[in-house]
Amino acid sequence: MTGIDEFWTIKHGAKTPSKTHSAPDSIHLPKPSALGFGTAFCAVIFGFAMIWHMGWLAIIGLMAAIALSLRHSWHLDTDIKIGAKEIAEFDAHRRKARHQ
Repeated sequence: MTGIDEFWTIKHGAKTPSKTHSAPDSIHLPKPSALGFGTAFCAVIFGFAMIWHMGWLAIIGLMAAIALSLRHSWHLDTDIKIGAKEIAEFDAHRRKARHQ
């Protein structure tokens, strides 16, 4: 069997891997957010209230979860861009620490 895919041919020595890896210009990352923790906390409050038949607490938990989600959805500044210089510095530091 020959030529299943590129990895297979490289693995069996029929082809040498290409070294065309280049450093990216910038990386786009999302900012850290406490939305998941906050929503989970509100869900626990809601679930507790539903189990013990506390309607007023269930409404508070549900409304708080909805409010957190809406607040997060209207927040526009949600990303971070890391430049090529910072990427190169991090990579150099990581390689240095790895070889010690």
